[in-house]
Amino acid sequence: MTKRWAEAELRFLKDNAEKMSVQALADALSVRIDELEKKMEKLGLLGVPADAPAPKKAQTLRELSKHTENARKDYDRGVAALQKKKLDEAERHFVDLIQKYPEERELVDRARVYLQVCERQRRDPRPALTEPEDFYYAAVLEKNRGNVSEAIDHLNRAARKNGGGKVDFLLACCYAQQGDLETAVGHLRKAIEEDQRHRVLARHDSDFDPVREAPEFQKLLAEDQIAEVIVRGDALAERARELALPSLVKLGRTEVRSGGSEKDSILANVFEAVIGALYLDGGLAPVQAYVAGWFTGDPEHSLAAGLAASLTVDMFRPQLSHLP
Repeated sequence: MTKRWAEAELRFLKDNAEKMSVQALADALSVRIDELEKKMEKLGLLGVPADAPAPKKAQTLRELSKHTENARKDYDRGVAALQKKKLDEAERHFVDLIQKYPEERELVDRARVYLQVCERQRRDPRPALTEPEDFYYAAVLEKNRGNVSEAIDHLNRAARKNGGGKVDFLLACCYAQQGDLETAVGHLRKAIEEDQRHRVLARHDSDFDPVREAPEFQKLLAEDQIAEVIVRGDALAERARELALPSLVKLGRTEVRSGGSEKDSILANVFEAVIGALYLDGGLAPVQAYVAGWFTGDPEHSLAAGLAASLTVDMFRPQLSHLP
């Protein structure tokens, strides 16, 4: 079978045609002498001296050990350089190994394999992306480089690896960078549905600055703030105090002595009970009216207004009269 010559092997042949015998070159390149001579003739290298001495072979056991150790060092240096993508340095170490230590067959064979790897990486330095996870990390890299369109293309191929909404969140970042508000908000909403923490991240991520002031974006970020305040015990307790509910709470003697009527946990439960009673008595509309007033400060949407059509108002009218 005709040998396929790698570029690194041809460089080695050209560099060493005058330094090594044909036999030594054939051994170093693992090729038949007749095939080597044809290649050398084609390259115009046959006119050079063919009787150059081959590298001196180790004779004693100590020399053999040192010989192998030096070959191993060249090999290790080549591998380390290849791992760091320093292809020229890697090739130099592998070629030196092949030239100086042709009798170290195992290391020489490995060096040839790595020379071919160097050659492939020169032709196509970018690794092929096959898995969704590969496309996701490639998208992160491209976005950070400012190549937003290429990042979007990678993310579309990584869509089925949307663990926790991470792909949708990154897509939202990219579309926000492009100023595409509708698409950015759509992907951000999907990401938040997968993981509520994405809403918090979006509040602080500078990628969203181009669309940050848009009402649609602000609304999406604010959707959890109302719920967050409503379910906080201290916020509910404060509302109970505004309604003077502590004076209406009926407690056992032990709780009275321990100041239970001022405990946030008890007042929060009492306030929730009032809202529940309002809902049972008047339906959802008065509850919605009060919650809206809570956040807007609109007196028409106060608890008094919400209770106006409810029987519960009679129970709380004295306390409500103190509200603005």
